[in-house]
Amino acid sequence: MIKINHVIKRGIVFFGIFIICNIALFSFFKPSVELLIESNSDNATLNFFYDNNETVNYPFDDSHMITVDSLKGFKKQKILINIPTEKLNKLRIDLGTEPASFKIHSFSILRSPLTESRLRGEHFIEKFDGINDISKYEVVNEAVEISTSGSDGYIYSLNLNNNLSTSIRQDFYYFQLLFIAISVVLAYAKPILFIFKKNISILFKQLIKSKNIIMNGKSRTEKAAGFGLIIFYSVLFSIILDIFIFRFITIISGKLGLDTIYRFFAPALSFSLGRIYFFFLLFFIVGLCLYLGAKRLIRYRYYIAFLFFILMVLGRFTGSSLGFYDGMLNGNTPNYERSTLLGIPQGIRGDEWATEKPYYFAQIMGEEALPYFNKNLSFDGNDMVISAFSPVKDIIILARPDLWGFLFLSGEYAFSFYWCLRLVLLFMASFEMGYLLTKRYRYASLAAIIITFAPPVQWWLSQTLMLMLMSGQFAIVLFDKYLKSSKRHIQALTLLGVGFFALIYTLTMYPATQVPLAYIFLSILIYVCIDNKKRRPLAPSRIIQYFFAMLPFVGILIHFYIKSSPALRTMMNTIYPGSNRPWIPLPWDYDLYQFVNVFTASIRQPDFLNASEISQFFSFIPFLFLLMVIVIINRPKKILLPVLLFSASFFLWIVSWLPQMEFFNKITLLSFTYPVRITYAYGFGFTLLLISILPLLENRKGMYSTKKASIVSGAICFITLCVLTNSENIMGYFMAFKLGTIVMILTVILFSYLGYLILKGGTKKVRQLSVILVLLTGASTLMVNPITQGLDSMFEKSTMTKIREIDNEDSGRWMVSGSPTISNLVTAQGVARTTGTYYYPDWEMMNIIDKKHEFVDLWNQFAHIDMRLTDKDLEFSIFDHEKSAKVDGTNRIIYIPIETARELKVKYIFTMIPLPVSIINSGEVTLIYSDEVDPWSIYRVNY
Repeated sequence: MIKINHVIKRGIVFFGIFIICNIALFSFFKPSVELLIESNSDNATLNFFYDNNETVNYPFDDSHMITVDSLKGFKKQKILINIPTEKLNKLRIDLGTEPASFKIHSFSILRSPLTESRLRGEHFIEKFDGINDISKYEVVNEAVEISTSGSDGYIYSLNLNNNLSTSIRQDFYYFQLLFIAISVVLAYAKPILFIFKKNISILFKQLIKSKNIIMNGKSRTEKAAGFGLIIFYSVLFSIILDIFIFRFITIISGKLGLDTIYRFFAPALSFSLGRIYFFFLLFFIVGLCLYLGAKRLIRYRYYIAFLFFILMVLGRFTGSSLGFYDGMLNGNTPNYERSTLLGIPQGIRGDEWATEKPYYFAQIMGEEALPYFNKNLSFDGNDMVISAFSPVKDIIILARPDLWGFLFLSGEYAFSFYWCLRLVLLFMASFEMGYLLTKRYRYASLAAIIITFAPPVQWWLSQTLMLMLMSGQFAIVLFDKYLKSSKRHIQALTLLGVGFFALIYTLTMYPATQVPLAYIFLSILIYVCIDNKKRRPLAPSRIIQYFFAMLPFVGILIHFYIKSSPALRTMMNTIYPGSNRPWIPLPWDYDLYQFVNVFTASIRQPDFLNASEISQFFSFIPFLFLLMVIVIINRPKKILLPVLLFSASFFLWIVSWLPQMEFFNKITLLSFTYPVRITYAYGFGFTLLLISILPLLENRKGMYSTKKASIVSGAICFITLCVLTNSENIMGYFMAFKLGTIVMILTVILFSYLGYLILKGGTKKVRQLSVILVLLTGASTLMVNPITQGLDSMFEKSTMTKIREIDNEDSGRWMVSGSPTISNLVTAQGVARTTGTYYYPDWEMMNIIDKKHEFVDLWNQFAHIDMRLTDKDLEFSIFDHEKSAKVDGTNRIIYIPIETARELKVKYIFTMIPLPVSIINSGEVTLIYSDEVDPWSIYRVNY
């Protein structure tokens, strides 16, 4: 029995800790305002103006203001603002500068840890009786629903403290329960620890037993039990992850003010079977890999990849940022389900969600399925291959396997097919390349992970970089297999595969990246030919085989050129992109952006360049350079491949820092590219170099000693830190968040330690290097892509369903006013357009608008075109008169008279910009729809 004095001692400790916790609670408390709010916009900013002791006229000023940047959207969220209670009698809440919708579930004045005054529903409206630019202000289901109608929407109260009732805070009870739990744990630590340890031991033993059954089952019964355990644990872990871990991360990150992490995990606050199914798939595939074991996993790797691909497509999963539309259009149909299951839609990837994908869906939503020339998108038929290589019913689709799903699947499954196949193909291609370079499966796996999940690959996943890396690697690997095979049918199939992937590489049609990457692939091709010199890769008989194998793919290229040459000529003759690319020098600290790139998805995106543009492979250039010096001097066996890769990569690295040399660039074909795009090629080259040299590093012969490696890596670490402190961009980035300087120093130390492992070598060091590289790569890109399911964010918006309904009843050409991005979304509904993104100019349309070609320099280019109806003269503008601001980059606004609109045969105008009153009053247009939530209306043009 426990002695009575032990009980008394523990009781004293319990009450002492409990009292100390409450003293701390009351000591650190600050009077504040708590707002429980929900917004359909991720970009709204709230400003709280509090009492400045003025009693007449306008009682609020900027010196008495607190700002809450960018509401985190999704679901309910608490906002806590520290305002002295004596300053609370007058309070104004500004609701942002863009029209948006909000729900205020409660408003509380927290006077002490014990008491609060809470306002809800009608009581809130009674107190906040002053409004401005508010179109909706009413109580619905006990929540106050507010819709702003302009750029200065706000509500305010001038007598907030009068006649307020006070009640006990519910949070006070929660704190007391927490303090009791803390006191119990600390007072009775030993007994609790014993029980916890015992249960953990039992659980751990059970997991070990399950693992043995899964991995070592021999009889049919054991194998069946192992497979059943995989399914059981996959379900269990996915539920625990979604319901407990993700929600815990969301709550903690919200309390700590980690905005990016909170926004990423915030969707997990609501239950989602789709999200659980997604993580079930991941756990299931991992379990299946354990079940098969290393040897069978390697043998059946393509079956596993295919199974994973099929299960992902059945779940309709993508990594698209189309959920960004949820922050632009708030009105949803009753059938709407949020597309973003987890993560943050990346607004900066507008080329993906706002430009390319609307073109894809315009192909399947129109009357004609997958046309090569889409007459809805331009008057003379828009070339859909030149424009973002959209899915078409033509032999040319052979060059885009990721788009094959659009030929036989509905939109949401085809979109998932597109996204998931890209990842699977790149992973498998990188695995095969890793094996070709090292002849080790563990390094092949490493290559697959660090290439597939490299920052530039993930940030540009929907673009052509991934296709080039995938097709180039597969082509080289298949060519090596062709040379090594003595079987005729294998030679024929592999050679056809080389032609197929060469076709894909060619038709990515982005020479800015194709050309420098070709240098890396050429270096590996030279190695493959030398490595197989006994098989005579350049023998006349083989050249004849190459010729006949390439014929069908050359035929496809000729077919493409014949059909698309008019569009190609038009594009080449534009001002931008045209036939010449400017040679834009790199910022002096560009290579050092790798240190920033680790955190752009998880902490904050940079202000000086967007995260996609600064994304880079982790190249370890100074360490690889020093290592190659030692390797070349000692001349170990099998040095050819590392030397070739280093030569190609180092050449591209030097060129990227040199000024433009017209003659040299032309003869090397580098005139087609520019420095930023060259960085992707040499980064990929240095990554392959690191992979290829790992087997040499295992054997430490001739490598750096521990002392030399430590001194060199330490010196590089010190120099790097000194240089970083002189980079305004990098220092500004890290200084913008708490502990940023410490994080920067630790990051440089980590990279230097990886460099030390590279220089030191040895089996243990190489394995340690591999593990850290995988973790670093995962940490850098794990939060880049949201987990998205379905297409409701594009098609289940109330305005979009109305557009489809109107056009189905009486089809016509649409003009969108106010946003080229929304114009592209309208295009995705399958209607004919006059506005949106034009990859090359629609000369037939522009000849109608700009008959004398007075403004040709403004529209003869890649352009995002917005049209506004005017009662004045025609004007092409880069200035938005309604917003009194200059538009960005390639955006163009065309102010067109009603007569010109009729010449264009515009039947409908979808607009968030008020039309000229004179045009409305004269009956030139008729209002046929005005959305209740979003500030968009539809007018019919009267003929």
